[in-house]
Amino acid sequence: MFRFLSFLAGTIIILAGSGQQASDKSNDGRLTEFVNPFIGTGYHGHTFPGAAYLHL
Repeated sequence: MFRFLSFLAGTIIILAGSGQQASDKSNDGRLTEFVNPFIGTGYHGHTFPGAAYLHL
């Protein structure tokens, strides 16, 4: 009986917590304007900020 009540209580807690969704759409998906792709490249341009593949 205790296992059943524990399972029931856990199920209710999970279902109650999963019903909350973020409805704040204030950023409109434009988070890329906060990203600087040149971080770590320095001002001199001697480094490459993009993806690279090293084939040995």
